[in-house]
Order: sequence, then C-alpha cells, then structure tokens
Amino acid sequence: MLGFESCQAYWDNEADYMADLSLTIFYALLGVLFSAVLGSVLLFYGFGIATERMNKRVRDAAFKNLVRQEVAWFDVRPVGTITTKLSDDAALIHSFSGEPIRTLVMNLASVFVGLVVSFVFMW
Repeated sequence: MLGFESCQAYWDNEADYMADLSLTIFYALLGVLFSAVLGSVLLFYGFGIATERMNKRVRDAAFKNLVRQEVAWFDVRPVGTITTKLSDDAALIHSFSGEPIRTLVMNLASVFVGLVVSFVFMW
C-alpha cells in the first residue's frame, strides 16, 4: 500500500493529514475573519469621516450663500422655510453620499475577491 506496513498505518497517516488540514483551514478562517473585521472598521470609519466632512462643507457653503442674499429675499420667505430647506438639503446629501457609496465599495470588493479566489482555485 504505497509504503505503509498495514492498513492501520495508512489510516493513521490520513487522520494526521486531516487534523493538520483542519488546523490550516481554521487558521485561514481566523485570518479571513480578522481581515473582514478590520476592513469593515476601516471602511465605516473612512466613509463616515468623509461623509461628515462633505456634509459640513455643504452646510457651510449653503449658509454662506444664504447670508449673502439681498434683504428683500428674506422678506418674501419665512425663516422656518429657509432653515428647513438648509437642513433638508444637507440631510439629502448626507443620505446619498454615505451608505450607497459604502455599499458599492463593499460589493465591488466582494466581486473582486470572489474573482481572484475563483481564478486561483479553478484556473
């Protein structure tokens, strides 16, 4: 049997191989878990900071433009309408810039990793 004295020696060798392989797979899964958690933390932190900074710039620019209006412009519009418009515009930019872009990046990264893994193992 290919260099084994008995069937028991063959099966002991197979059991040792399976134990080593299971430990290798376990460590690989721990590595994937660690990298996924680290990547998610960095992704959420990075996009959160970028979204908040962009939102602040938009609010500041909108407020500066609002203050530069003629006095007659304020006579036609009530204060509640102006502040609501200012708040709603910034909230819309915030909602369209954070989550959709983060989801797009996560999906593209998943597709890229899936293609790399499939080409490595099934070339």
